[in-house]
Amino acid sequence: MPLNRKARLTFAAMKALTKVGVLPTADRLVKQPVAKRIAMGPAKGMVGSLPTGVATRDVDVQTEDGRSVRVRNYTPDTATAGATGVAYLHGGGWIVGGIASCDHLCQRIAADASAVVLSIEYSLAPEHRFPVALHEGLAVLDWMREHADDLGIDSARLVVGGDSAGGNLAAVLALMSRDRGTPLAGQLLIYPSVDHTWSTPSSCNYSGPGLSVDEARAVSRYYIGEADPADPLISPLVSADVTGLPPALVVAAAFDCLHDEAVAYAERLLAAGVPCRLLDYPDYAHGFFSVPRFYPGVEAAWEELATFVRSLETESAR
Repeated sequence: MPLNRKARLTFAAMKALTKVGVLPTADRLVKQPVAKRIAMGPAKGMVGSLPTGVATRDVDVQTEDGRSVRVRNYTPDTATAGATGVAYLHGGGWIVGGIASCDHLCQRIAADASAVVLSIEYSLAPEHRFPVALHEGLAVLDWMREHADDLGIDSARLVVGGDSAGGNLAAVLALMSRDRGTPLAGQLLIYPSVDHTWSTPSSCNYSGPGLSVDEARAVSRYYIGEADPADPLISPLVSADVTGLPPALVVAAAFDCLHDEAVAYAERLLAAGVPCRLLDYPDYAHGFFSVPRFYPGVEAAWEELATFVRSLETESAR
């Protein structure tokens, strides 16, 4: 199916502006101050209206190496004691983004699923390469367990989620949590980057609008540095064992160089006996949840996210 006209024209304009240097490439972005990159996010007009009844507060979580990670707590009025807790990691190619870039996403998940969401402002590359963000994510998950009563969540019902680069971190954190004996209740993977070996057709040949193969590979280099791209903690798609992972919702977009790896990861999970639902949108592009006003029918996609998170409460009660 074709991309809608508004999105198509926007992507064409962005491509032209990038070509003449008005919009930055990954190589230009990493030269900007970290504070500026952290603050980047979608314009309000691209996001649309936000839900009401969601209280927020920021906390600092300490890691084992003494670092501090800023986390924003989203608690909806509808949350009850022992709610599902969602640790969310933003997209941005590991080099840009923070709490501001996924604020609307976290508000929607919290409000629609009556869940407590914690948005993790992990350290950006290339100043902090793999595996720094992963260690910070684990620290926040441990902190959520330790402070479950204060947060109003059930420590046995923790979910990890993220979009794009954040989807990569979420998938790997699910693997790491399984291996360290602290399994999660679910994983929400939104157009995730799960293969830095570039072994799928779309990661080699995609030439459509939105995230390009060249840009995807550029941000990958900034994140992994000299690490092995075939390391399962970098490319969970090539992990030798994906059994025993928590139920997953995998979201893919047809207009996306990451499309095929997202689909392949969902298929691997299903083949390993992991409950997994794949949502493959034929007329959406990478990053559509960041600019939902561009996509007709996106409300149905929002409801799928909420339904998945709510379903984990039912599963844990069995």
